[in-house]
Amino acid sequence: RLEALAEPGGICLSDAFRVSVGSRFDLGYESLGEQRVKNIDEPLRAYRVVDREGRAPGPGDATDARAPGETVSIAVLALQNMSGDAEQEYFSDGISEDIITDLSKLSGLTVIARNSSFAYKGRQVDIREVSRQLGVDYVLEGSVRRAGGRVRVTVQLIEGRSGAHAWAERYDRELTDIFEVQDEICREVVGAVGARLTAHEASAQAAACTSNLEAYDYFLRGRDQALRDTGDANRSARELLARAVDLDPSFSLACSHLSRCFVLSYVNRWSDDPHGDIGRALELAARAVSLDDANPHARFARAMALLWSQRHDDALAAIGEALDLDANFADGHAGKGLILVYVGRAAEAIQCVERAMRLDPHYRDILLHVMAMAHFHAGHLDAAAEWLRRRLIRKPESDISRVLLASTLGHAGAAGQARTQWDALMAVNPSYSISHRRRVLPYRDPAAFDHVVDGLRAAGIEPDAIEPDAIEPDAIEPDGNGDDANFTTGNSP
Repeated sequence: RLEALAEPGGICLSDAFRVSVGSRFDLGYESLGEQRVKNIDEPLRAYRVVDREGRAPGPGDATDARAPGETVSIAVLALQNMSGDAEQEYFSDGISEDIITDLSKLSGLTVIARNSSFAYKGRQVDIREVSRQLGVDYVLEGSVRRAGGRVRVTVQLIEGRSGAHAWAERYDRELTDIFEVQDEICREVVGAVGARLTAHEASAQAAACTSNLEAYDYFLRGRDQALRDTGDANRSARELLARAVDLDPSFSLACSHLSRCFVLSYVNRWSDDPHGDIGRALELAARAVSLDDANPHARFARAMALLWSQRHDDALAAIGEALDLDANFADGHAGKGLILVYVGRAAEAIQCVERAMRLDPHYRDILLHVMAMAHFHAGHLDAAAEWLRRRLIRKPESDISRVLLASTLGHAGAAGQARTQWDALMAVNPSYSISHRRRVLPYRDPAAFDHVVDGLRAAGIEPDAIEPDAIEPDAIEPDGNGDDANFTTGNSP
C-alpha cells in the first residue's frame, strides 16, 4: 500500500514503523504528511527515507549543495511554551523566530530556516539526530514562560555531534526587556560557537523592531496567521498586522509582512480588489525599506511585490539587496530563483533553489514546484517531471503542479499520462483558468508561458477556448486552494 507513494528506487515508511525503527539506522526521514491508502479507512502519516545527511535526494542530488565559506552552522528549535496557556504559543514561536532572524544576519554563521527547525516542534527529539538531519554543528533549544508583565526565557546550546552542552542561561526579566534578552542570547551564542564576525557585526547590536509591546504582540499574532496559507488566515493576518502598524507607524517588519500578505491575496485572488492588493503591497514594502534599510525582509517583500507587478529588473535588484543583508535568508534564495525563472534565466534559478534547500532541509512543498519550473524552462523534462511528482506526493491537491506536469508529459510524448493529470486537475479545481494564469503570471517573455500551453496541446488538451483578454479579472472565481506562491508568506526571518 505504501509502495505507490514511493519514488522509483525509494523507500516509504508508515509513522508506526518509523517510530519502531527509531535511530537504529543511519537514515533520515522526510514527512509526506497524511496519506490515504487502499483498504485503510483512516489516513496514515507516511515518511520517505532520505540520505544519510538528512536531506532529501532528488534529480542531480540538488540538495547536497553547500555554499563555500560556511563554517559554523546552527538550528534554533521552537522554544517551548511554558505559560500554561496554549494561546500563548504564538509568543514563544515569535521569540524563536526573532532569534533565528538576528542570528541569520551574521556572516560567520549558517542558520537553518524556521520551517526546518520548527519541524521538530512538540516532539521528544535526540539533539544529535536533529543535528545530523539538518546538517548543523549546534542546536539551540529552550522554553518561554510569560506571566503578567514578566517573561522567563531558558535556553541551552548543544553541540550536535556529541550532545554536550556548550552554553546555557536563564533570563528572568520584565516583558519590556524581551528585545534585550534576544540580543544577549545572540551574543552569547556567537561567543560559544566561536563564529567569526566582521568588525561591524561585532560592534552592532540587534535593533529592536519596535518599542511598543502592544504593537509587537499584534505583529507576532499576525505573522503566526500569515504562515497558515489560507484565505481566512490571510485576512486575519492583514487585520492584525495593520493594527500593529497603526500602533507603531515606524514598525518596518510589520509593514513588510503586511506587504507580503497583500501579495499573496493578489496572487491567490483572496479579495475582491486584486489590483488594489498589489498596489498596497508595493506601498507597504517601500515604506518598510524607508523605515529600516537594514531589514532584509523589507527588501524581500519589495522584490515580491515588484515581481508580480512585472517590474523584473527592479525585483532582481531588490532581492539582491535582501541577500546582501542576510545570506542565510532561505526564502530570499528561493525568491531569487522564482524571479530568475520568470525573467528567462532558468539555469541560474536552479542554483538559487538548491541553496534555499540547503538552508531549509525540511523545505515546504512549494519549493519542489519552483525547482520543477526551473528545470522545465531549462529544457530538463525528466527532472521537471520528477520534482513535480514529488510535489504531488506531498500536496495531491496542487493545481499548478498538475498543470505543469501535464505540459511536461505532453512535451515528452506521454499524451495519455498528460491527459490523466489534466483530468485530475479538473477534479481538484474545476475553475482553474489558463487565461487567468496567462494574465497574472509575471513572465517577461510571453513565449515562456506559451511553451507551457504548447505542452498541453501536444497531448491533445485544449485548456481554454476563451482568449486571454476576453474575461474581466473580477469575473473570475477564486481558486480556493492557495497554491500559487505560498512560500512568499515566508519562514525566516
